[in-house]
Amino acid sequence: MKKVSLLALGLIIVGAVVGITVVWATADSGEAIQASLNSTFDITLDSNPSTGYSWQAEYDETYLELVDQTFQVSSEALGAPGKEVFTFRALNGGETRVTMEYKRPWEATALKSEVFKVKVNPSTGGTFNEVSKEESLRIARQFLLSSSTFEFDGIEDSVKLMAINTLRCPYCWEFIFEFQTRHAGHGDRTGQVLAQVITTHTARIVVIEGNVATAICCGNWDMISQSYMGEDNNL
Repeated sequence: MKKVSLLALGLIIVGAVVGITVVWATADSGEAIQASLNSTFDITLDSNPSTGYSWQAEYDETYLELVDQTFQVSSEALGAPGKEVFTFRALNGGETRVTMEYKRPWEATALKSEVFKVKVNPSTGGTFNEVSKEESLRIARQFLLSSSTFEFDGIEDSVKLMAINTLRCPYCWEFIFEFQTRHAGHGDRTGQVLAQVITTHTARIVVIEGNVATAICCGNWDMISQSYMGEDNNL
């Protein structure tokens, strides 16, 4: 594992807890940062080095390389806060994580820490499967319509595209849909006692180079594994 830190700058003052912003995903969203092989992505965090605190990144060098680390000031005022930007390159396909700790160099305990999941799409040879946004949208919509939740009792004319987010990798988009089902719950609910109530769902589907990489419904249902997030499917 590799650890890095930004050296504290200026006068050391005990400071308050700072906020966090991330280019792709928040640490508590349950969503992974999506990257293609050899592409780069940023994690950007609010920081104030004048307090003596800075962010330290711990990551697996098998999957990621830290290629740049900068501090962007918000103003020219003495002791003004800013943002630390960590730029990583994806080296190998697979799943890994980046652990960020906000601490002072001489202290063992971090003021706060965040963990970011990273999924690297294993494209090889430096080439990419060129799939348009329109085709990716079609793929995402078809995936939704054929999902177990929608096939069970989805209302077809209820499907609405709410947003399209362009991700920081080639031919990568996140499509956000809303749709309704005739009963509560997720997946194939055959044999279950169900509440007969029109239920609105939100699905976030990430398509990378024509493949569905992640698909989360209502923030807790994994549409690919067809299980609630955090469930142990081996039990």
